[in-house]
Amino acid sequence: MAALLVAACSSAPKPPPPAPTEAQIRERWSASVTDRVSESVKDPATRQALLRYFGARERAARASGMQFTVESIALGENMAIGGGLSMQRVFALYQEYNNERFVSYLAGLEILGGRIQTEYHRPVGGSGKAFVKLEFAELNRVILQSYRFDDKDPPCCPSHEGRTGYQLNPSNLDELE
Repeated sequence: MAALLVAACSSAPKPPPPAPTEAQIRERWSASVTDRVSESVKDPATRQALLRYFGARERAARASGMQFTVESIALGENMAIGGGLSMQRVFALYQEYNNERFVSYLAGLEILGGRIQTEYHRPVGGSGKAFVKLEFAELNRVILQSYRFDDKDPPCCPSHEGRTGYQLNPSNLDELE
């Protein structure tokens, strides 16, 4: 009799686990994407400089209650300076997000001998504004593919598609006209 009671209890259906929140899904996705994207940078000094930069951005995001992920990195100009040093221009698309909102940022960096010399970042998309994808980088310019929302668009379906260029200058990351 006791065996039947134990068997009946063990075969009772268990309630399904609660569905993960959007932030939990993004966090699992984020860690693997950030690692994969960082590993795509072949130069060890440039990769380490980027990892330090991303670590600082992640700490700042977490301090404000946001999560952080790097979506993509594009390498621009790589100039040999002499004495074994080179200056690499790098563009990165990253997001800060939580369950209520997300913001996409474009960062433009100049890395000299494994140290960031110049860094600018600017918001380029986010909740209810636009989804963006880093499409192309050359020299000191980058092109973003954007999918923009109208006020009446549902969250799944932005109605405008376009491209926007940005140029990394000594004093800013400027949108090209």
